[in-house]
Amino acid sequence: MAARNPLDIPEILFLVGKYIPLWHSYPSGTLYAFQPQDMLSCIQVSRLFQITMLPILWYMVDERIMATVPIDIIRKYTPYIRIHLNYGLRSDFPTDNRPFCAELIHLSFAEKVEKGHHVELIKNNPGLKSLKGSFSSAFSTHYGDTFENLKELEDFQCILDRGDNTSYQQLFRPIAPTLRTMKLLAKSTTLNLDGLVFPKLKELIVDLFNEQEARILLQGSPNLESLASSHFYSRKLIRVIKTGGCPSLKNLHVGMSDQDQNDVAEMLECRVGFQGLELSFESFSGRLAAAINHHASSLTHLSMYRTRYGVMWGPTTSQYLHQILSTCGQLKDVVVGLVIDVTGVLMNPDHWKNPNALERLSMNTLGALESYIGRKMDEYIDGWRLPTGIMSRAHNIEFLKAIFEAAEGFSRLRTITMDGVIYEKERPTTLGW
Repeated sequence: MAARNPLDIPEILFLVGKYIPLWHSYPSGTLYAFQPQDMLSCIQVSRLFQITMLPILWYMVDERIMATVPIDIIRKYTPYIRIHLNYGLRSDFPTDNRPFCAELIHLSFAEKVEKGHHVELIKNNPGLKSLKGSFSSAFSTHYGDTFENLKELEDFQCILDRGDNTSYQQLFRPIAPTLRTMKLLAKSTTLNLDGLVFPKLKELIVDLFNEQEARILLQGSPNLESLASSHFYSRKLIRVIKTGGCPSLKNLHVGMSDQDQNDVAEMLECRVGFQGLELSFESFSGRLAAAINHHASSLTHLSMYRTRYGVMWGPTTSQYLHQILSTCGQLKDVVVGLVIDVTGVLMNPDHWKNPNALERLSMNTLGALESYIGRKMDEYIDGWRLPTGIMSRAHNIEFLKAIFEAAEGFSRLRTITMDGVIYEKERPTTLGW
């Protein structure tokens, strides 16, 4: 019987299955599971195939990955584009002859946003929900009204250069009411956001030079639940939180020096109900461990890192870690830096208050990594799937067996990440009778 549509043809169905994981790359960053030049012939199979698959295949355009796709082809399928990544990266894309996109929901710039055609692109896409770019002082000064029609913007990631004292307030005012997440790196010491309110802002990643600017921003975000900052800027945010800022805060990611640990501990002790903590430190103290335990009844995610590269966890630090694990009974997701005795500390269920709550565990180990080339079929050890791909790495088999045997003491544990290698609990499917 003749095929009713192209998807009934096995060869085409195979191609569709091959190309659907768009833009996925291997860890090396050089080998792509999807090659744009292969797509050109695939999508021209038939009119019906194009009608059904083109909106999927051209939903996202990345100028980094699609560096070899002819410009005319991209222009032809522009009406289907909803996500445009690395805008401006292709130097062979004429500024005055770029595809006209008017239905984008996500836009990220690879070049500094400072030109008229950047403004035109943003203004022509009022349905944008996510915007990412580096905005120059010229942009903030001369194009301050660019965001006036962005009534649906929820995610804004930006780097701001130095500008005058009023330009950034004008830039942020139209989008402040709708933002839910924001990542802000401000090279200017005077953003002048005083008076702006971000009522829906839930997640903020911020690096600010000026503590007063940080205070203004946090005070204008009454419903903020997640806050993150790099090591250098965390001290300013901690002081704001200690004095009552961010009353709804539930998740915190900060870095600290040894001199900052008392401030961080005091801040944690004066608050209740944290659900997620990501802490990076030079060394770990008993007071900091006690402050973490202050949130034992609510804490579900905990990440701890050493900022001194190559420094191992010592016996005292392992003792503090044991105190935390044996006190916090709601932990579902735990990330820990370099641990010498993995099976003795982390993988021992007797050290946990509630080992059956744990679902994901990530750690660095001293286990030897081995390289595997060309593993294409899924392989399992005690029900745990080893990584696959053109270039895969995995730990020594005997080491893995010890880890997976210890994992049996955690009934809900499904993902273990060691040294960046992910192992998932997954029984292979048996085909046949």
